[in-house]
Amino acid sequence: MKHEIPGHLIPADDTVVGADDDERKLNESLETDRWVYTEEPEDGLCPYCECEYERASWASRVTDAGKGVCPYVTSISDFIVQFVHATRGGSLDAKCFCGPAYKDTLITYPATPDYDIKRI
Repeated sequence: MKHEIPGHLIPADDTVVGADDDERKLNESLETDRWVYTEEPEDGLCPYCECEYERASWASRVTDAGKGVCPYVTSISDFIVQFVHATRGGSLDAKCFCGPAYKDTLITYPATPDYDIKRI
């Protein structure tokens, strides 16, 4: 059976249907392969591995130890950097994390200097 559905109503493969405008803008600006979330899931399950998580770490609460500033772009919206999971390995408690690609969410600076050696 053929359905006449307009093309603009068919979501793209990488579209998250439940995303709000801020979340879509944020993900477009970050250009990361993994979707970045601006809210914790209501079911308490990590959206990346679908397991329960202990807590979520937000970008705005992270500071670079060396520079003392937030290393993430939060101008559009705050977002979850990682979901923290508890794992038990023998007598040790360990943590594991799920999140978007680390390098794709960091603030990047131009690789070229803003001066020209020929002018000196």
